[in-house]
Amino acid sequence: MSAIRCPLQEAAQISRHRPAVITPEGLLRFGHLEQCVEATASMLETVGIGAGDRIVLALRPSWRFPIVAMAALRRAAVICPVDPGLPDPVLVRCVRLAESTLIITETDWVPRFNRMVNIAAADVQRLTGVVYPGRKNQRPVMLSLVQPATMYFVACDDGYRGIIHTVESHYYSAVGANLNIRLRSNDRWLLNMPLHVVSSISVLFRCLLSGATMVIPAEGEPLSEALERYEITHVSLTRREFSDLLRTQCNRDRFPRLQHIIVRGLPSADELQQAESRGFRVHPCYGLPEMASQIAVSSDRDGPEGRRTSGRVLPYRRLRVDENGNILVSGRTLYTGCVVEGDRKTELPRDGWYRTGDRGSLDEEGYLTIEHLQDPEGSW
Repeated sequence: MSAIRCPLQEAAQISRHRPAVITPEGLLRFGHLEQCVEATASMLETVGIGAGDRIVLALRPSWRFPIVAMAALRRAAVICPVDPGLPDPVLVRCVRLAESTLIITETDWVPRFNRMVNIAAADVQRLTGVVYPGRKNQRPVMLSLVQPATMYFVACDDGYRGIIHTVESHYYSAVGANLNIRLRSNDRWLLNMPLHVVSSISVLFRCLLSGATMVIPAEGEPLSEALERYEITHVSLTRREFSDLLRTQCNRDRFPRLQHIIVRGLPSADELQQAESRGFRVHPCYGLPEMASQIAVSSDRDGPEGRRTSGRVLPYRRLRVDENGNILVSGRTLYTGCVVEGDRKTELPRDGWYRTGDRGSLDEEGYLTIEHLQDPEGSW
């Protein structure tokens, strides 16, 4: 298979009237979202965005994110999300590293980026402001699996790296994750992470492929309130967010629809036991931005001991541990390119295995136990 049909277009055909995105402002149904994406893709074409062009996204979480992301993919462009909270000099470094053609940002940030760099900054409200375009696209929209799709910025010891993933990486990341923890059309996933981490695009792909609803809460809304208000079924948390949720002393009775809590990073055994005693179904997860999000996650099929590990390796990924306990990963979700600051060059692993810098062990049944993480908070 060299290409896939755009998962949004397929979801719109199957579940046209079901909610695709819910925000405090209201909801977008799949059919409506498809029309908005088609209109925004046409606007990007009008301003000259085409295959291989890189678009820096500096956005607040909102319903506009999936529109811009999917419209860019239809133009075969590469989205490069940045953290708008970074200092201006750091943002300039990221924009230059991306060698971007266009910056898409919030209305009130357009002057800021115009002052920083000599690259056009577009107002996201104008790009996504068309609600119901006059024409309806009947032709299948195909996405090449090998087309570069995203660039995510990762801080390293002496600068930043831009990790590049293809459509294939994100597609198989979502397919494999959905095979492990099932996502149905009546489920709701809370997008509570910032847009500049790879997990955000992972949640988008997972929801589109399954017809589930992505919920984007108000900025600053407490996690427990969002889980209750929107009747969330699935959520992915960093270790710190998981700890904060437990400190609220809430239990499953408050969130009757909450089925799965995926915890990125390294939760303690005490926290896992505490969550289990309150009725929560928790899945420790091991992942990396270089692998387009999740690599290994526990599942409902695991026994009590298995649920206290990071589970087994997901489909379309490979993982091995060398004689010194170092974790190496590979597979269809591995990054396909990397750009770095300055004159330094980062080559892709020649043998196809990425050295993560993390340490752990695999038991006879294939369960992964993490002993050390470079990113213990799971901020990917």
